[in-house]
Parts: sequence; C-alpha cells; structure tokens
Amino acid sequence: MSSAPWIIESDDLEFPDGDACKAGRIARGLWRGNVVAVKVLTKQAEGSALTERGSLWSSLQHGNILQTLGVSPADADPLFVVTPYHSFGNVMQHLERNPGADRMQLVLDAALGMQYLHTCGVVHGSLKPSNILVKQSGRACIADYGMVEVQSSASHGHRYFSPEAWKGTLSRPSDVYAWAMSASEILTSKAPWGILTEKQIFRLVVQQNMTPDRPDEDLDLTDNVWELLEDCWRASRLRPTFDALVQRLHAGSEQEITIPPSFDNANGLAPPKANRTRYTVSMMSGPPAYDAPSSTAVHPGSAPPTVTHFQPPPKKNLVPQRLTPMNRGSTSDLNSSFDSEEGGTSAGTSPPRTPRSELGLMSSPSVRTSSSAPNANLIAGALSTEVKEGRKRDVVDGYLGKMIALSLGSSKDAHKLVTAGVIPTLIVLLKTRAADGIGLELVLLALGFLIHDPITANAVHRTDTSKTLIDILNAAQLDDIGALAIWCLIRVARTPEVVASLLKHNLGSSLVRKGLRGGQRTSRMAGWCLGAIVRSDAIADALCEMGIVSAVCEHMRRCRSSVNADAADHSAILYAVARLSRSIKIAKQLSKGGCVDALAYFLETAEDPQVLQWSVRAVGCLMRPNSGDMAKTLLDAGIASGLARLPSILPADQIEPLGAFAFAVQRFSCAEWGGGTRKALVEAGAVDALLAALRTAAEEPFPQVHIELAHAIALLADVGGSAIRKEIVSAGGVDILKQIASDTTTRADVAKACNLAATSVMGNLWSRNAASAKAALVHEWSGGCPDHIPECPIPMNEIEAW
Repeated sequence: MSSAPWIIESDDLEFPDGDACKAGRIARGLWRGNVVAVKVLTKQAEGSALTERGSLWSSLQHGNILQTLGVSPADADPLFVVTPYHSFGNVMQHLERNPGADRMQLVLDAALGMQYLHTCGVVHGSLKPSNILVKQSGRACIADYGMVEVQSSASHGHRYFSPEAWKGTLSRPSDVYAWAMSASEILTSKAPWGILTEKQIFRLVVQQNMTPDRPDEDLDLTDNVWELLEDCWRASRLRPTFDALVQRLHAGSEQEITIPPSFDNANGLAPPKANRTRYTVSMMSGPPAYDAPSSTAVHPGSAPPTVTHFQPPPKKNLVPQRLTPMNRGSTSDLNSSFDSEEGGTSAGTSPPRTPRSELGLMSSPSVRTSSSAPNANLIAGALSTEVKEGRKRDVVDGYLGKMIALSLGSSKDAHKLVTAGVIPTLIVLLKTRAADGIGLELVLLALGFLIHDPITANAVHRTDTSKTLIDILNAAQLDDIGALAIWCLIRVARTPEVVASLLKHNLGSSLVRKGLRGGQRTSRMAGWCLGAIVRSDAIADALCEMGIVSAVCEHMRRCRSSVNADAADHSAILYAVARLSRSIKIAKQLSKGGCVDALAYFLETAEDPQVLQWSVRAVGCLMRPNSGDMAKTLLDAGIASGLARLPSILPADQIEPLGAFAFAVQRFSCAEWGGGTRKALVEAGAVDALLAALRTAAEEPFPQVHIELAHAIALLADVGGSAIRKEIVSAGGVDILKQIASDTTTRADVAKACNLAATSVMGNLWSRNAASAKAALVHEWSGGCPDHIPECPIPMNEIEAW
C-alpha cells in the first residue's frame, strides 16, 4: 500500500554538507534536486501525531507561512519535517545583518501569516521571533506552527508566554499575545523582559498581570502601534483577533499591505497534492516552563528548532480538547443542563435569538474624542437619546456593545459610565425588553459589568431592578438569559440587607426551581449565587428552612454523576456548600445529604485547582469548635488522604488553594483536642503535606496564605504533641517560618503569624499554649469561606459573535 503523498522517506533525502540527522536541529539537504531544510524532531515527538498534523500542514499554502513539503513516516527514526530552505534565517538574524530593513512590514507579514493559520483552525502555540523566518524576497513567514502538538522541548519561549500559556493553555488569544511580544522585539531589537529570569517573568505576568513598558526610543513604535500591542496584552477574552489586527495595522500604515502569493519559496518547490482531511486545533495543557527539560541546538542559516515548555498531558482528563466551531443555534432550553435520571436530556422549544446587526461589539457606532478613546459621557448621552426616541434596536445594541467594551477595560472606565448616568437608561431598557422578551442579552451584560462595586449595586437595587431580574429568571427560556440574570443578581447582592430583600421576592425558590434545575450555565450561576447570598448566620438558617440544603445536595450528586458537568459546575456547587455550612445543624444536614462522600471524591480525584480549593474549603467549613463527630465523619470518609494529596497535585503557580488547605487543617485541629485527629492526619501524610505547602508558598507573594499556613502549624503543633513538633523541626518547618518572618519585605502581620507558629513548636509549655490559643482566637469562626464573584457566564468570543 502506497504511503500518503505528504510522506517523505529518509532515503529520498540527501545531505551534501554531511549534516547528520541529530535530534533537535535543522539540517540542510536535497530533495528532488532542490535545497530544503530538514527539521529533526526530538525523541519525545509522537509519530502518529506527526502523521496526522502533517496532512494538514502540507495542505496550507500562503506567502506568509513556511510551506511544509512533507513529513517523515510515523515509524521513522528520527522523525523529521521537510520545508523550503531560507538562507536569511529568522527575523532577528536578518535584522542583525540588515538593521535598515522595513521592520513594520515584517510585523505585518507575521500578522498576515497568523491570520491565515487561525482561519485554517491552526493555533501556533510557540510563536516567537525565532519562528519567524525571512525569505529571499525580504518578506516574513511563520514557521513551526502547531509543532507543540507533536513534540515538547524548551528554550526562551517563556518571554512570549501569555498568562494562560504559563498555565498550560494554548489558544488563539495566546497566539495574539505572543505576536505582540514578538512584534515588540522586532521593532526595538530588545527581547521582552530584558535580563529578568524565567521565574521573575512568571511572577510579573501571571501573578502581577504586568506588561512591558514602552521603550524611551522612538523607533517605529508610534502611538497607534503601541496601543495595538497593549490591546494584545490584555486579558485573553479582550484581545483582538488577527483579523482585527490586520485591519488596524492596515489603517495605521502609510503603505499598502500586500498579501503575498499563496505559495512562493526560494526553490519553487510545490508540496505533494492530495485530498486531505482538515483537523481542528487542540488546546494543550502542561506544567510551567521551568518544570520542562531544555535542550536545543541551532543550525546557522535557517530557523532554530521549535521549542516549547509544554509536556504531553499524562492524565486522561488532560487530553487535548478539540476546538469546534461555535453553534449559537444549538443553545438548549433551561431544563437540559445535565443528564436526566433516565439517561437522556429533556428538550424544549426556545424563541429565536435576536438578530444582531453588523454593528457588533467591536464595531458599534463611533463615539470618540480627539484622542481616539471612547468617551463615557458621550456614550451615555447617545444611548439615552436613542432609547427615548425609540430608535432601531440595532443602533441601541451598538451603543450597548461600546459600553461593554469600555467597562471591560477597567473598573475606572465602568465607574465613568456610572457617573455619566447610564444606569437609569439601562434600567428602563431592561424593563422594556423584559416585557418584550427580546434583546435582553446585551442589556444584562452591560448592567452586570457596570455593577462593579457596592455603591453601584445598592443604587441598582433601590430602583427595584432586582425584582425585575428575578422575574426575568423565572420567565427565561434560554440558558444564557437565565445565567445572565443570576449573574447580575450576584453582583447586586453584596450586603445582608439587600439579600434579605431579595429573599422576600422568593429568590431562594427561584434559584432552585429555575436555577439549579435549569440549563448548564444557569445552574452553574445558581450555585455561585446560593453561596454569594449567604452573608450571615440568619440568612443561612433561613435558606435551610426553605429546603435549600437538600436541593444543593441533590444538585451536587447530579453534578458528580453527570458526564456533562465540568470543573466550573463542580466549583460552583462546592462554593455553595462551603458558604451554607455556618452551623453544626446545617453541617449535619449537608453530611446527611451526601456532601461528605462527594468532597472525599473530589479531593481524591480532581486536578482542577478551583475544584480542589472549594472542596477543601468546604471540608473546613463543615467543622465548628469541638465538633468531634463531624471530624470523625470526615476522617472516616477518607478526607485526610485527600488533604495530603492536594499540595502535590497543584500547579506551581496555584497558591490560593494552599490557604484553603491550611484553613481545613486549622478546623481539624480545633474540632477535636485529642489523639484521634492527630493520628489520622499523620498516617494520611497531611502533616508532610502542610510542610510541603509551606515550602511552596514561602517564596510567593501571598501574605494571607502565609498567615493561614503559619496558624495551621501553630494549632497542629499543639494538638499533635511532641511527635509532630519534632517532625516539623526535622523537616525544616521552623527554619522556613523564621526565614519568612525575617524577610525585610514581609508584612508585619505575616511576620507575627510566623513567629507565633515558631513559638508553638519550639517554646516551652506555657509559651506553646499561649501561642496556640492566640492562633485559635484569630481564626475566623463566622463562616470561613471568602466572598467570590464569578466571571461573566458568557465567554467573550460568544459576546463578540452576538
């Protein structure tokens, strides 16, 4: 049986320069009498993946991407990819030899190449200047696209990583971020983040959300270009697409952007032709860059080999997820979020969506000042005029889209819109469209984004808008409408007084009847909302009397057993459990309803940081002072081994779940002042896990986590006795505590907590007792689960599609 036409046998290649096919390098060779580049893959490359992706790669033809002529057979050793040979090398090598080259054109070429790849459903995954080659024509082309799905390696690609790429997620927005970083280096000849180390860059990008500063030199960085780069470094859902990038670059360029022919290379080679199946791009997950091996060799005269920091996912639930085109027409009704008990889903009819005009979110009517920035006062005035005069819905939607885009920029921009008086107009529009039943989505989105602080929330509530939102929820037939209405209610319900008013309008029963039993997005928001409205013991008791506890337990069981439920669904209902458990009475009802078994299951099997965080937080909230029975119930269910597992399974950048872990250890320590708890925690390895968590968090800027871990050690050292204190000392726990406390950058409250913990371990009998007593006194017994306001239930790509 003949091989596929894009398969090139090693015997068909010649290497006149004597270049050996060594893994991780590029060799110059001959194929069919023409000079080609042979990229030799590493030993970790997967032959089946290369064959599958090679089919797609060899079918791609565009002047701004490096053509793939073919790939090796899946069983070749080593595996390789054959492309045209470009002697000018990568873009930075070219600029070093030709500093006067048209840098802006090279940036535009890279954007055009990426635009084509995204149109074909290909995510690059490791874009950087070394993967942008320059052809003999002087035009740039993108190389190594999608190679991250075939092999994993490492180099300086971390300088171009977006926050989500650091966490292992590759997507179109992460490509946009990497393009902007690459463009900055092309225009300035300076690598992003200068001399900073990999870990320092990780902290700046992921933990502090920092972006590069604009260089002092003028160079080719005009105000428009720099503004475009900054837009590409925003949150992933706010970044422009490459379609929008090319349009903006074209609009800001004095020269006409020309798109090169679909295929032009130095040798005039054409790839083998065949009918091929197109494959959608996958989203890869893996560890941070500094956990991956690094080895690469660069051959002069061509591009260096593809490098990436992502390892192939080892777990079943980390397999690549295929991106499929969004189908807005398939939105289900509010009764089909999870599999029914009969094993199917219920179906229903839904009214058609409001058609959107061409004036979408990013192309709404222009309201700009001379500085080209959207003006909140003008937008508010224009919207008010259009609503009062009853203009076309498309025009009003255009202004709503502009408001949403502006409010997404920052809370300061949202505040400007509120100050400009847009809230009353939105409320009128909300009530009008609620009566019509059409066009609610954008109004709910705009209102939700503008309720950004308690003052605005109270102002909205005083207009009786909350009752309107509850009515919209009760009448909703579309999942998105129900989810957005609940999301707005979450943002309104920020005080016990507001919540008490909402409960008078039967919010509790609506959240169960139309929320938890609704569509997937609606039920997810209902879980978050049930947790958010628990702002006092009295409210928790009132919800308990309404039967909310049993409804939450039922929904948790449904989520756990459903194949459609994901980490976001689990996190939402776990948050509700943690917030509801404010008394021994409610904790016992939750346990009776099956929550303890579910918590043990999630702690033993889950890998998502948010699921782990809310699971362990719920475990802690179930226990009160001297609640030995509940502690025994949790330990009998195997919770201790789940706790011990948590620090080892968390990614390096996920520190907040360690605070919840420490909180649970504190509650266990206070629930039973005897040997039973100590023995169970020690045997399960929870003490070792606590020390591991302390070492992990020691170098990270999370002061509240440091305090929680220190208090956990103080309490456990007291209840655990001399055996645990010796273990803490021998494992270096006291040294870490003293190191954190003595650091000049450490906050005073953190240093105090660390010194308290060190005393509880090393002090005499009286000082140890005093230290543990102080730790117990500062523990938060009222509730124990922090407030959390979830993100908008509608992804940004869907909002833009509206």
